[in-house]
Amino acid sequence: MKNLREHYFDLAKKSGRRVAMGVGDDFELQNKCLETIRKAEKKGIKNILIIGKNLEHIKRELPWVELEENENPEEYMITLLKQGKIQGAVRGSLSAKKTVLSIKKIYKISSLLRFGPIDASRERTFMLGPLGIDEGLTFDEKTKLIKCMIQVSENLGLKPRIALMSLGRNEDVGRNKIVDKSIKDVVRLVEYADQNGIGNFICDSEILLENLDKLGANCILAPTGYIGNIMYRCLVHLGCGRSYGGYICGLPDAFIDTSRGGSVEEYLTAIAMAMSGV
Repeated sequence: MKNLREHYFDLAKKSGRRVAMGVGDDFELQNKCLETIRKAEKKGIKNILIIGKNLEHIKRELPWVELEENENPEEYMITLLKQGKIQGAVRGSLSAKKTVLSIKKIYKISSLLRFGPIDASRERTFMLGPLGIDEGLTFDEKTKLIKCMIQVSENLGLKPRIALMSLGRNEDVGRNKIVDKSIKDVVRLVEYADQNGIGNFICDSEILLENLDKLGANCILAPTGYIGNIMYRCLVHLGCGRSYGGYICGLPDAFIDTSRGGSVEEYLTAIAMAMSGV
């Protein structure tokens, strides 16, 4: 999948959706928000609502930008999203814990599953998931992630091809019980996909990630969320990869989860992702 970031920007300019971004109280975080909004405007991306607690600094610097203050900005933003008053939301630098609790409360769900685009290099982007250490541990969670990856890819005008990753080669069965289970999980997922008419969207990559181009894969389903999290950290924090936030799987509305310490580029692309929809 090439140039996905620019694809998001193209879709965002045409979408007309109203998207909110959360911003924390810290002065440095608010400056990051200011830079994000300025860059978005230069790219022709508008209709952004800023939500936070104390926004005087942003009001002074960007008096024309729409702002809303609330004592509980995390819950307020998710409420607006659920009510359809905004068509997308980006966590930005709001509290992760409070945002997750608000999503669970307002959407009445018990757990979250996340996946998102990662630039492994300037010319290669993959959707990777699950990303949370307690996610993707059950068969049902894995099938839900597969369906979400297919839906988001198709909504972006892309043909999904999901590599189902295990912890070894298929010929390695019998060497390690944990590896054996991951291989059996993939076999079961392939059977499920074939039975449910989505077999063309998936492939068994085994542990051979070096074969993804040959397989034509543009999404990776890691064996578990903690493995997906390790892959993410190795690519983004130790390698040359870049991340732009993650989709919350299964929500009817576009919410993009970002890191509090994320870069301006992450926030900017997350806004474009939210404007592109789910």
